[in-house]
Formats: sequence, structure tokens, C-alpha cells
Amino acid sequence: MISPNVSIRLKDGTEFDAVINGTTYESGKEIPAEKFTDDNLSEVTINGTVYRDMKLICAYPWDEGTRFALREMTDQEIENRNLKTQLQAAQKSVAELTIIVSGLMM
Repeated sequence: MISPNVSIRLKDGTEFDAVINGTTYESGKEIPAEKFTDDNLSEVTINGTVYRDMKLICAYPWDEGTRFALREMTDQEIENRNLKTQLQAAQKSVAELTIIVSGLMM
């Protein structure tokens, strides 16, 4: 493996060095899949530049490490995610209200 030329830090503070190979990164050590959560990719620092709302394109074992690709989410993807979050909150509120009302009716 060529010496690392990219330093990456995820939101949770996980740091690793990687080599850029075209549009993918290659780390010298394995990166557990659970590190690539949406929350952990909401803030990624690459060589000192902070990127928000990143998305994992692919990740798979490579040599002794992990090869993976990231990209920034589109405005539409961000809007869809925010709408989904609002919908889930509304559904939870309706469920809680249903329980309260059914309790009052007894």
C-alpha cells in the first residue's frame, strides 16, 4: 500500500489515514461497518476540511483494510431525510395522544 495521504475524522472522533485511489479511499486497517452510520457521517473532516451530510456509497474489505467511497448528500436527499424525521416525530406524537385519549375514555 502507498503511504496514506488523507486524514479522515468521523463525527464520533474516529480517526484514520487513507490513500485516495480514484474516487475511493483505502485505509490501512479495517474500519468496522458500524462506523459508517448516518449520524457518524453527518460531519466528516477530511484533511482539515469539514463536510456535512456525507453518504456512504460503498465499503468493503480491501487488502488488510477497507476500501470505501463517500459523497455529500444532495439537497433533495437532505430534505427527504428531514421530512422523514418530522413524519416519525408526528407519528410518535399521534400514538402518545391516542394512548392518553383512550385512557380518558375508560
